Amino acid sequence: MGIQNESKSKNQTVGLHIRLLCLLALVPAVSCTGKREAYVPPAPDKVQIRTDIPVESRERLRVEYLNLRNRELIKLPDEIANLSNLRYLNLMKNRFEDFPAQLCRFRKLEDLNIRDNKLVALHEELGELSELRQLDIAKNKISFLPAGIGSLRKLENFHASYNQLEKLPDASGSWKSVRNIDLQHNLLERLPLTWSSLSTVVELNLSDNALDTLFPSFFERKKQLKTLNLERNKLRMIPEQLAAAENLSSLMLASNQLQFLPASLPRLHKLEHLLLSNNQIKRLPENLSEMSALKTLVLTGNPLVPGELDKIKRALPACAVVF
Repeated sequence: MGIQNESKSKNQTVGLHIRLLCLLALVPAVSCTGKREAYVPPAPDKVQIRTDIPVESRERLRVEYLNLRNRELIKLPDEIANLSNLRYLNLMKNRFEDFPAQLCRFRKLEDLNIRDNKLVALHEELGELSELRQLDIAKNKISFLPAGIGSLRKLENFHASYNQLEKLPDASGSWKSVRNIDLQHNLLERLPLTWSSLSTVVELNLSDNALDTLFPSFFERKKQLKTLNLERNKLRMIPEQLAAAENLSSLMLASNQLQFLPASLPRLHKLEHLLLSNNQIKRLPENLSEMSALKTLVLTGNPLVPGELDKIKRALPACAVVF
């Protein structure tokens, strides 16, 4: 009961700060110019009431950035509904168990950080935030994503690591602008077939999941992909279509169950770092000499056949081979 009363009191205090803000109880920390630290609720005795601003000017004031990090909130104060111009909202390290439905009304929101809470699900209407570019829901207890998340066509960065996701909605393949996807430390066994349409991805982290296969067309439209992390999964093979990701510079495949690599691997002429430790690889593909950009090759924990290591070193004289 004491904890609930304390959280309620904190919510009321934050609500008071927001109410004062909306009534022009503005402090110097408030900014409309783009700095993300724009507004952190001050101590009540530090609030400075502004009385020098004409009433006709009030509607022109736009609170766009709000930082409520580490406030021990269990729900959003009702007063936040008045901040209709919010573009950036930081709610990380609070105590939310339910996704605040009010957030889905902020149609101008571009950046939402609600990581490190206790969420188990997202709201289906999250997809209504059509301007959203950054979404961070990492370090929660989320086991599934709503189909509506596919409507976030402007989404560029999606962070959902350290959750309990077992599958992803097919609708996530509709993201048209996404560049960075971080899904490490989940429970994923398969990727949606629709992900073959994700042509804008630059960085993709799928490490520490339970993936045992990648569908062949996964790489076909990944020409912008530069970093792919698939470490600590259960992969037994990588499709030959890997070479379609022609701009790949870092490929991390350590701690899987790979016995061989695709023959197309040497066609990755821009690959600089290849991590293959702790697999079951005995031989690497022929024509490794074509991988002239390769700087690092890690092979520790693989049962290479006799003479294979010398062969690799001759093919890649400028590469640091770790075995």
